[in-house]
Amino acid sequence: MGIMCLTVLACLAAAIPGCSGKGGTLEIESVGLRPVSLEAEFEHGWYMENQADASFFFSTAPLDMLLGEEGFDGQFVHVQLLWKPRPGRTPIDRWASNISIRYVVLSGDQIGIYGGSGFAWIGGKPGDKSMRLSIKDSRLSLLESTDGFQDLLSPASISGTVRARLDAIKSLRIRRAMSQIVTDALGQTRWVDRGRSTAAQQPG
Repeated sequence: MGIMCLTVLACLAAAIPGCSGKGGTLEIESVGLRPVSLEAEFEHGWYMENQADASFFFSTAPLDMLLGEEGFDGQFVHVQLLWKPRPGRTPIDRWASNISIRYVVLSGDQIGIYGGSGFAWIGGKPGDKSMRLSIKDSRLSLLESTDGFQDLLSPASISGTVRARLDAIKSLRIRRAMSQIVTDALGQTRWVDRGRSTAAQQPG
């Protein structure tokens, strides 16, 4: 589509209401001669603990919309702590961790899946009722998309602060919902995760 690039910009910008929500905001800035800076508010955020790490899920759309509607505009982020933060290992008064990021952009019937890695400074610890992630200049690039999706961002940096509540059930539901959306859009069975490819084939 000739207007797809404008549609993607509108999709990203539409998530910015007049006041900040509970989840926090993330800003993506393209790296290039003509950088594009985009900011989105994530009102919905949950996380769950694993044995060796923690998974965080953020969405501009409510869970009910992800589960029931089609062809809407929105964004979804999966942040994985690659190891649990350890105090005293950074020069600032925060806990820091390496992170892996999966960022999904939905624009009607088009979808773009970005992936990257970087660092997050942690407010709280795994197991707390809520945690805060301050992501600093982590990198993203487009990994996979539908044919009509035009990438305006890649390569890009992502930064901002987001908050998530501890809820394993909602974390699994939002992860499965986004995996199904990606599967339907790409026409192949996919599982949104932190592996080598953003949309790894789901094991049978």
